[in-house]
Amino acid sequence: MVDECLGRPIVEAMNEWLSWDNPPPIIHHLTNYFIPGTKDPAWIPAVKNENWIILSQDKGKGGKEKLPRICVHYKITHIILSKSVGQLKQHQKATAIIAVWEQIKNCADAPEGTRFRLRLSTGGNPFIEKVDLPPTLPRRQSRKSR
Repeated sequence: MVDECLGRPIVEAMNEWLSWDNPPPIIHHLTNYFIPGTKDPAWIPAVKNENWIILSQDKGKGGKEKLPRICVHYKITHIILSKSVGQLKQHQKATAIIAVWEQIKNCADAPEGTRFRLRLSTGGNPFIEKVDLPPTLPRRQSRKSR
């Protein structure tokens, strides 16, 4: 499942390009199931039983409920685009994803809720790396509780 970090036409083209694989993958776009702009806390729990890997550019910064934290909570494996990949044009992001497709398929074998990152090497080649998560995700303290 790809969120709105990529446009739906690009995701459809990726499906066509990867149709040679056996079995052919189906890459779902968020807007196939939800209206554009649906907030992460609404759609992520709705897909938790689909056994999908979520691919997003959402880094989870800021104090709000963000995709990486929600995915960990619901034990959904997810791949976050690094800053270097996130700054690419749409077709370049798609090319990077296709280039690491075999690595992405291997992510499905990881324990549920595992986080990965799609990065570019210093030579500009894309690769997937596992990101170790802290045992518990810290909560921000309010000023009153300090």
